[in-house]
Amino acid sequence: MPRAGRWFTKLGMTRLGGRCDQRLDLQHAITHKVALWLDRTLRWVPVTPDMHRVHHSVIRAEHDRNYGFALSVWDRIFRTYRAQLGARRTGGGAGMAGRETGETGGEPLAALSLTDIAAQAAARHLQVLGGFACQDDPTLPDGTRTLLMLGPLEPGYWAAVTASPEWGGPDPVDRWSRRVVGGLACDLGAKALFPFGGPPYLPFFTWALRTGSVWESPVKLLVHGQQGLMVSFRGALALKQSLDLPAPPPRPCDTCAQPCLSACPAGALTGTGYDVPRCHGFLDSDQGQDCMTGGCLVRSTCPVSQAYARMPEQSAYHMRQFHR
Repeated sequence: MPRAGRWFTKLGMTRLGGRCDQRLDLQHAITHKVALWLDRTLRWVPVTPDMHRVHHSVIRAEHDRNYGFALSVWDRIFRTYRAQLGARRTGGGAGMAGRETGETGGEPLAALSLTDIAAQAAARHLQVLGGFACQDDPTLPDGTRTLLMLGPLEPGYWAAVTASPEWGGPDPVDRWSRRVVGGLACDLGAKALFPFGGPPYLPFFTWALRTGSVWESPVKLLVHGQQGLMVSFRGALALKQSLDLPAPPPRPCDTCAQPCLSACPAGALTGTGYDVPRCHGFLDSDQGQDCMTGGCLVRSTCPVSQAYARMPEQSAYHMRQFHR
């Protein structure tokens, strides 16, 4: 993040698109279809939707602009203000013809359903992996009534990430997640929360267990009913609306032979937990190259994982990120 972006974070500004609903009530009263002349006049004081939309561009030079969520003066002071998107900008809709931004340009929905949100997430190659109702939870933003956990949706997720403008730069998966999950949150009037960006880190492990759709596996890693030990989270949506959530499914490990317990060739990941130094030592050896190129053998041994369409290239990428 540019130095100005870090200063915005210290000043309480939005962090790369995840806090759009914290804008002033005045901004929420301005529609995305406001006359351009009026938008340009108003943005001298508050951040308007058309101004903030620039920040959700996939073009890095535009994405690193217009950080503010309330007052536009901060972007002007730190010289991160940009008036409009590039030449492809159009006046209607999301105003980003030809650009995948993660925003539809519509107002926050008055009434949401889990089906609606899941469909919008799926269009962005994300899956709702579970959720839970909450109230006055100190680990969540004020006013949160429902938390939904988001993870990759395959097939399609990894192809979308590797074809994105973020790919090839630093932390491409995290930056993709900030843009896409952040754009979805803006669309829904929600807050986007992320498992990265710490310390401190948000309690995603605890939140996942609270959904009732994710459990602790025999090897202490999280396991999901559809993704198995390959489950991962790219973000979460904190919603101010209570949603009707389905009853939790049965835990798959209860009817499984649990081959994960004996799958680790290094004996680093077992029923007693995860010996991380031992794992790294094994990956440095010739015997560990199968894990480096194909991913963790414990995760891939899980019967549920084997039915999940995770790409081997993705597993290899994450192994390289882990072992560096």
